[in-house]
Amino acid sequence: MAGFVMHITIAQVAVYVDGKPFKELNSVSGDSLHLFTNRILNELWRDGYLFATQDSLSHSTHFSRLYLHKGRKVNVVVDSIISGETQVKMNHSYNTIGSYLDNLVDAGYPFAMLAWDSLYTGKRGLIHGVLNLNPGPFIENDTLHLLSPVKTRKDFIQRTLDMRVGESYSESGFQNISQKIKRVSFLKLKSVPDIGFSGGKAKVYLDLQELPASSFEGVI
Repeated sequence: MAGFVMHITIAQVAVYVDGKPFKELNSVSGDSLHLFTNRILNELWRDGYLFATQDSLSHSTHFSRLYLHKGRKVNVVVDSIISGETQVKMNHSYNTIGSYLDNLVDAGYPFAMLAWDSLYTGKRGLIHGVLNLNPGPFIENDTLHLLSPVKTRKDFIQRTLDMRVGESYSESGFQNISQKIKRVSFLKLKSVPDIGFSGGKAKVYLDLQELPASSFEGVI
């Protein structure tokens, strides 16, 4: 059916790094899991595990297992980053490149990934490399999907979360939703936020509860 998007939620995900339990996630969508995987790999890269990768993902009816490989810690000098026809000179160690990727995932490219294009041993035995950037699709904010009916206006909630319709999607903005909701005295999250992507848009799923102060004038 044209225009129909199925929002699939995985009940529980166990994450393993080099075979050891790392974290468990409850009630996440496939899109949320993809972003979470990217985030862990980027953190490992930032810590010097520059060959960290996803090994496998196994599914059962209500449970999934995500296996990541950390690899050994190395220090690589990044000479440049290639993106399409553009090559940006860097000449920095990778831990200073992390902000480059952070800026992308907060500017509408949450699926941006870096991979090694080439590696070589330079002077003094230092390892040098060139990174290939795949920015993925550009994503903008869609309207919120509220799982429970509330009187508070949806546009007020979107402004409060700084996730206005049509603006670039920000991964850190999505991660900070719980903190922003806590600042609103008359709203409470009943479950963790979830997200789905379709047609270049990010739709955030929120299950909110209104507290007695929800009759605040101007927001209902």
